[in-house]
Amino acid sequence: MMLKRWNLLLYTAVFWLGLSGTALADSSAQLLAQIARISANPEALQANFTQSKNIKGFRSPMQSSGKVILARQKGMLWVTEQPYQSTLKINPNGISEVRNGQTQQLGNAQSMSAMTQVMSSMLAGDFSSLQRYFSFTGKVSGNSWNLSLQPSDAQVKRVISSIQLRGGQYVNQAVIREMNGDITTIRFLNPRAVSPATVGF
Repeated sequence: MMLKRWNLLLYTAVFWLGLSGTALADSSAQLLAQIARISANPEALQANFTQSKNIKGFRSPMQSSGKVILARQKGMLWVTEQPYQSTLKINPNGISEVRNGQTQQLGNAQSMSAMTQVMSSMLAGDFSSLQRYFSFTGKVSGNSWNLSLQPSDAQVKRVISSIQLRGGQYVNQAVIREMNGDITTIRFLNPRAVSPATVGF
């Protein structure tokens, strides 16, 4: 369950990276400032996603698809539509899952500790706080960019090896490598700004 929670928080992080930025130090500040100039900065957005997860020891990757909805000050809905239906609601208070009409609380802010802090910082666009958890490298070329996140926090390092992001106005692909050898590739399709009032939290 811990790994599942980390993945969900990192998906949140992935999707909000590039939407806004704050002042950082040295080369990271310049890089993220360049990305921020290219990127959109909506209060809420929605996108479809496809996800492929290569699990060490399995020949075929696990495939899933659905949509993700995010809103600042509210949180995220990660809606899986295939191969099963499930909705995960993530906000600074914790994570809950709705499946088959039943809601299960997966964690609260206290039990999730650093994970909640990472998510909250991402939702707020507070990259300065994220320096506590990641170091950033990458480049910008025209209206596109790529970014590599290397975990610097001990708790994150136990789960995540690296995250590679690619995007333009929005993030369009993320590759998350885990310490156990699993690799998750997420593609975000048709991202668009939506009214925060329409987000179903």
